[in-house]
Amino acid sequence: MSENKKTTVDVSTVISGDVKSVDFSFDFCPECIDKDIVFPAPLKVTGRVYEKASAKNGSQNLVMANIALKGKYVTKCARCLENIDVPVDMYAEYSVASELQNDEDESEDVLLAPGGVLDIGEAADSLFFMNVPSKHLCSESCKGLCQGCGKNLNTEECVCDNKNIDPRLAVLKKLLDKQ
Repeated sequence: MSENKKTTVDVSTVISGDVKSVDFSFDFCPECIDKDIVFPAPLKVTGRVYEKASAKNGSQNLVMANIALKGKYVTKCARCLENIDVPVDMYAEYSVASELQNDEDESEDVLLAPGGVLDIGEAADSLFFMNVPSKHLCSESCKGLCQGCGKNLNTEECVCDNKNIDPRLAVLKKLLDKQ
């Protein structure tokens, strides 16, 4: 995340109970592992880290974090390869802890803030990739590309003779021709 501005938030004052909440907002480009996903502009990350419940006897407070991602990205339809704009409007709520008590506490719903510093950029990156679909379609009814000539069947008529039949399926073709 070296390209991103500061994506960490000091939440130590919320964890200690000195303040009730800390708001944050920054522009963010997820670390993209898919070369087909392009961000025309950074996503907007907003949220709040807040005290949900006060602890008694000097123990830590129950602290929560809300994170929202908004923006868009451009990718290709998996069937016809046309560019499509995909809106991003994601939201998640997490518990925040400065440390885990034991290994059983490890959960996707808990964000660690060691030393009272929470890496919102890392959480935003995870939120994005946990919610982005593995396959994008321009529409559910996309016809894709002709396997013979490569034309986009959504916009053009195919002029192929469509006689190229997989030899393994030729026997089935003969059965269909008899009917």
